[in-house]
Amino acid sequence: LNWFPIKRGTLDGGEILAAFELYLNDENDHIMPSLPPMMEDTYQVAAAIAPEMQHTRIEILTWGVRNMKKFQLSAINNPSIEIECGGVVQSTNKIKNAKKNPNFDTSSLFFDVYLPIEELYMPPLNIRLLDHRT
Repeated sequence: LNWFPIKRGTLDGGEILAAFELYLNDENDHIMPSLPPMMEDTYQVAAAIAPEMQHTRIEILTWGVRNMKKFQLSAINNPSIEIECGGVVQSTNKIKNAKKNPNFDTSSLFFDVYLPIEELYMPPLNIRLLDHRT
């Protein structure tokens, strides 16, 4: 299991965590190995190569937003924050009027997620700012 770079033309496009097995289908008609089991519409990772996971609680403190640049020529007035890690998404309440009070009603978010024990396999923590325009 290793990280491999992804390219978009000449630009970096990210990385993919993958393991590869190549099978040669030669002229002797050897039987190819069967596909791994599926869960819904996704193939499951073989237990022998899957990273060891542990239950983890994440706490994120979010006080508010400041110095927000305009987006599509309009001021950001009703923002909220969306945080995603390991397929789990947690959101703040939206700020009703960021000009009057740029702080969130509650400052802490908690969520439970299964994360790899080894730091090498950790998924990213994605933070998105959403503006709830009318």
